[in-house]
Amino acid sequence: TYQHLINLFKEHHIIQLQIQIIYGKAGIGKTHRINKEYKTDHTLCFSINDKLNLSLLISSFLLFDSNMINNNNNNPSIFFNISIHAPFETLNRILFSLFICGCLNDPISGLIFSLSNIQTWKFIIEIPYSDVSGVDIQENFNQILPILSIISPLTLEEVTNENYQLSIDKEEELVARFLKAFENGTIDRMITITKTGREIPVSFEPITNINECRTYIYNCIQKYAPELPKNKIYEVSFTKFLYRRIRFFQGYYYCWNDNIEHLGSITIQQMINEAKFLTQINFQNNDYPRIYLIYDPGFSLHLLHADWNYVSNELKSFFNNHDPFKDIEYQNKDYFVECLSWLINIKYEIFMKIIYETKFILTENFAYKLFHIHERKLTKLALIIEGDTGLGKTFLLKFYSLLLNSKNTHDSLQGNIIPTIIENSSQFLLNIIETIVEQQANILSIFLQRIKSKILDLENDDELPNQRPREISVLLTAEQQQQQNNVPVDNVLLKQVKLSLKKYQLKKNTLYYIWKTILDVSSENPMASTTTLIQKLHDYIINELANYPLIESSSRLKILLQEISSPTIEISIEIFKEYLFHSQIKPLFYR
Repeated sequence: TYQHLINLFKEHHIIQLQIQIIYGKAGIGKTHRINKEYKTDHTLCFSINDKLNLSLLISSFLLFDSNMINNNNNNPSIFFNISIHAPFETLNRILFSLFICGCLNDPISGLIFSLSNIQTWKFIIEIPYSDVSGVDIQENFNQILPILSIISPLTLEEVTNENYQLSIDKEEELVARFLKAFENGTIDRMITITKTGREIPVSFEPITNINECRTYIYNCIQKYAPELPKNKIYEVSFTKFLYRRIRFFQGYYYCWNDNIEHLGSITIQQMINEAKFLTQINFQNNDYPRIYLIYDPGFSLHLLHADWNYVSNELKSFFNNHDPFKDIEYQNKDYFVECLSWLINIKYEIFMKIIYETKFILTENFAYKLFHIHERKLTKLALIIEGDTGLGKTFLLKFYSLLLNSKNTHDSLQGNIIPTIIENSSQFLLNIIETIVEQQANILSIFLQRIKSKILDLENDDELPNQRPREISVLLTAEQQQQQNNVPVDNVLLKQVKLSLKKYQLKKNTLYYIWKTILDVSSENPMASTTTLIQKLHDYIINELANYPLIESSSRLKILLQEISSPTIEISIEIFKEYLFHSQIKPLFYR
């Protein structure tokens, strides 16, 4: 029994552990309660899921114990966050060894950890629960972790809706403030003008009573979203989505409204519906909501929809009963791209450029998925994306990351950290021409003759060069070489080439052709040093990869760069081609 166990601890002078057990229904707020009231900056956290690695657990304990001594931490605490899928048989044995025997021993790795005899360790344990178990919370605890029910029956704390209600902070207060205005009908106020002509914007006093805040939020959920499951996860999600939208009421377009009637009530009703839909979105079928207000950073309104006929009459009135998709400014534009670029706050042209570069087809379904992903990002709420292999989950996230990255990659202020492959390669080639090629008139003349057609080619496309074997260079006879050398340097063309490189006007294919031609011409001339050129390119690319860690080089480029011990012209040409055509900027989620 518990009392017998306590007597044994006293008899053998063993310091009794502090064990705090938190249990309750799923989604009731157990983890949040622990994070807010029990965890400290020095608490070690373990998540125990479907597998339990004893060696890793002991290693973590040993490291934590060492850090605790070094930091003079006299109040060590451990938080076990246990999943409903945890291996409970193994877990009970480990807890018995730790709490009763005072040590953990892994026979495979040989690692041993013992609890201190001079310090009191505190263990915070979150007990999982599932409604499908068919038993109440207490019985569930007794069944899955009987060792804890024996050694710590008096330190149980059940988290319920009554003793742990929705946490109220600045965000929740703002939501409650405007829900109150919606409930009492004052949300449709407009600016007032005093007798002296001074305009007073619409504003509402903050709510100081946290219980009053909870009441308005709970009333809103009960009235407009009664189908939401009754737990903290959905309550918090609903409130966060609503907060993201309700900030509109602090902006210029609402506070200084003087002509749109019922702006407040129509907008907040739509916001409540959106928060409800976003909280429990499901794309498993095609019956998902498609009408959302879109806000730019200044909280001006746009309307995302797939069919104007399904938009409510109230929302239509905001747009003068005219579908914005049919406005002249949106003719020949993708309306979904227009809405999403407005939301993400990037230019329409940049969004379309990314679509063309990735050969991405923005369907209606993908547009709404991008919308939901971005809403989750803005509210910092977790999101699970699942589906069969090949449906585009990874590509969707990579495409979204490119949209987010575009704020930096297309911002001139970020030039010191964002790799500009074409621009820097143009500068490299310009430097090679000015410092090496121009120093030998005969090589310069032949080089210009060979690239003339490519430079004057108006198409100047950016496609990958033809994959045909490079022709083996043949040394010219003295007579042939003399004929080429007698051709005067085309200074007009030289000036055009250098100017195009300075202004970054040449595309990848042309840059590649210039480098290939430089090496070919140099290899045909016994007086030229191709080794120097090869080494300069190698050093340039190595430096670029070091200076711009966001460049993701191809696996083939990495292999080619290692072959510099036996440099050849063919390898150098391949290196430049791989760098130009197959290097990418690392996506946001893969850094």
